[in-house]
Amino acid sequence: MSITIKPMGEARGHHYISQCYLKRFTRNGSKKSHLWVCDLSNGSSFSTAPANVAKVRDYNRIEGLPPGELDNRLGVFEAAADKALDIIEQSRTLDDFDAWVHVLNLAALFAVRTPRMRETVRDFHEQVARMTMDLVLATPERWESQARKARAAGHIPHDSDVTYEQIKDFHERGEYKVIVPTTRHIGYEFKVFEPVLRTLVDRKWTLCVAAPNSGGFIATDNPVCLMHSDGEPTTLMRPVGHGLTGTTVLFPVSRDLLAVGTFEGEGGVRTLPREFVAYFNALLMGYADKQVFAADDRFFFSQGPGKPLRRGGDLPRLVQARKAKSR
Repeated sequence: MSITIKPMGEARGHHYISQCYLKRFTRNGSKKSHLWVCDLSNGSSFSTAPANVAKVRDYNRIEGLPPGELDNRLGVFEAAADKALDIIEQSRTLDDFDAWVHVLNLAALFAVRTPRMRETVRDFHEQVARMTMDLVLATPERWESQARKARAAGHIPHDSDVTYEQIKDFHERGEYKVIVPTTRHIGYEFKVFEPVLRTLVDRKWTLCVAAPNSGGFIATDNPVCLMHSDGEPTTLMRPVGHGLTGTTVLFPVSRDLLAVGTFEGEGGVRTLPREFVAYFNALLMGYADKQVFAADDRFFFSQGPGKPLRRGGDLPRLVQARKAKSR
């Protein structure tokens, strides 16, 4: 009698927010515990394990490397970050500099590797491509000159019978989308990772501890929140960047801890009452891409000065009401 053991298939769902981080916002602080999730795109809510959220198919797959290679290497990195997060949670200080730098490595990775950031990069490439095609298709002669080069390079088949009028009409209708390969996205992300990490290390960090009756902090699928310190919105005339003074970074460390980083001030540790925890939760929600994560629906968030605090359980109804009003 012989037994054939088939190798397990490669895991194709790759997390862009690590489970070792998400578990700190669950009910019991473990990967097997559950998160309460609210989808800000439609107001739905549900409970699930960290394994089922903040992931995209083949997000870490690099062409030319064995399947799962980057995901496996990130697993080693995340194991070290997990231990560092344990140290910060247990001590409730940032006194262990090595542990804090490990945590900032994780934050830098989250900052540069979200789906929102990839879409921003993709959209930039698409805008450049469309402007380039505007120039190339300005005249039939210019198009034919570029088409000859493209045929010689093998980008256009020599027997192609597509006319200038057809390609110009296709471009002007705009019914196409420019796709950036995942491998190129990953290359961009690791190129900017180190500069972002350096700015995070250079900031003065305050560790905010949620008071026992405050409901705790939330996390989102875009957990590293960069903003102007005065609360003013980002504009073309006043951009926001990780290396700019007058900016603040919010990074929820766990349901009990939130790190606030600025280039000004001294840092330290502060205990926050319910009203301040609710204020920061509202800010964090404002930077979410799509989903909010919490241990349960009992957390608090603010609606603005002079208005009563709301519970997380109110969020789905508020999202649905806002969507209905905007129709």
